[in-house]
Parts: sequence; structure tokens; C-alpha cells
Amino acid sequence: MKNINRFCVSALLLFALLTALFPSGFAEGETVYHIRTVEDLIALSKNCSLDTWSDGLHVYLDNDLSLSDSDFSPIPIFNGTFDGQNHPICDLTLRLPQSPCGLFLVTGDSAVIRNLKVEGSILSTGNDSMIGGIAGQNNGQIINCAFHGEINGKDQVGGIAGKNEATGMITGCSSAGTVFGLSAAGGIAGNNEGAVSACISKCL
Repeated sequence: MKNINRFCVSALLLFALLTALFPSGFAEGETVYHIRTVEDLIALSKNCSLDTWSDGLHVYLDNDLSLSDSDFSPIPIFNGTFDGQNHPICDLTLRLPQSPCGLFLVTGDSAVIRNLKVEGSILSTGNDSMIGGIAGQNNGQIINCAFHGEINGKDQVGGIAGKNEATGMITGCSSAGTVFGLSAAGGIAGNNEGAVSACISKCL
């Protein structure tokens, strides 16, 4: 029994030490950012209002997140690497007169978004264009990502990206749900000027 108690105490001390060393937000140096809570994601979004803030940044989503009843706003511009580690971000609800619009408004040329699942709805409230489940306007790489839900916009509306620019690459992604646009609407990309490969879309 004493050995078991000692093991439990040791495990708790180790957990406390790891939590202190690797808290939410920045950890393992200034180029690595861990998202463990909705508040961490909101903080990331606010910081990315500066277009160079995410240059060279590696972001890891460590937990499943629900954005229900949160004050989350889309990530304005992202130039780093965002690894969802196959965790979903659920209950994304955007009702914004915003162009572009998506979880990420704009991804830069050096951006890599991978292993991310998003569930929710993005419904235009005006004459919005470049509306996507992952990114409104993609200039980087979106790899092995998925969107499940409803997207509604006027022009350049896609399940993954509203507009995939010439430098954009979308690979191994999927969308399931409803995508509606008056022009240039698609299950993966509404307007594709880059490369799209090994992707699947389904209407539900």
C-alpha cells in the first residue's frame, strides 16, 4: 500500500511539474504555442491581428474545443504552422459581414494548416465573398483538414477555402454539409487558382 501511495504522489508531482513547465499558450520556447482552452484560441486570434506575429510560429491544438457561448472571432492572418492533431473545433458560429471569412480569414504563403477538424456554420449577413470552412482566402497549404456544417455566402464560397490562390495547396481534405453561393461555390474551394488534390466533399 505504501508503494502505491508513493507512486500516486510521484505521479501528481510530475503532473504539476509538467503543467508548470508547459502551460497553455507559449511553451518550449517562443516559437511554439499550445492551445488547450478556448481562451488560448481567442488569445491567438487577437495576437494574429498583427500580420507578422505568427511568422515561424508552430501552434498545436492539444484538446477538443467547443466555441459555444464564446466570444471567439476569426483568426485574421496566419503565417505559421497550425497542427490540429486531429482534434475538432466544434460549434463555430460566424454571422459576420466579413470578406474573407472562415476560422482563418487569410492564410499567408508560408502558412501550413494540417490535421484540423472544424464543425459549425458560417452564414453571410451581406454581400460577402471568399467564405470557407477553414480559410476564407488561402495562400498557403491546407493538409488533411475537414469541415462539417453549413456555409452560405455570395461569391467564392467553399467547404475548405473560399478562394485558393495561385500559391495555395489543398491536399487530403474533406467537407460534408451544405455550401451555398450565388456564384463560384464548391465543396472544397469556391474559386481555385492553385492546387487541389485527393479531396472529397459530400452534401448532407
